[in-house]
Amino acid sequence: METEELPAETQFALVRYFRRHTIPYAQSTLLRLLEGKSGGKRELAIAAAASLASYPGEKTQQALEEALHSPNWYVRQNAARSLKTLGVTWTERGPDASMDRYAAEMLEYILGVQPAAAGEKKESEALAAV
Repeated sequence: METEELPAETQFALVRYFRRHTIPYAQSTLLRLLEGKSGGKRELAIAAAASLASYPGEKTQQALEEALHSPNWYVRQNAARSLKTLGVTWTERGPDASMDRYAAEMLEYILGVQPAAAGEKKESEALAAV
């Protein structure tokens, strides 16, 4: 995928394929796509953020947390969804000094965090779209 010039739709199909069919050596490619370091393939970061949910590990979680700061709303959304799929909770990864407002809001939205009466955050189940 990185060595051949493929049509954009084929590249998207491959990235989505790697979510359904986990292939260990695809993780590094997906991480590069998420970071936008694969020459002119920034639009694939949205699909890569979703596909990385199938690749648990420290590198994946760190890359997805960094993707929460993306200027692209869809990258942030898919990164938060993937973190949720990987089992990240609000208590484990609540906002900190390094998290910007938009990253915190997306994480709150996806994890289903509701403001408590005392201004604290508590987790609740968010409805999942089927």
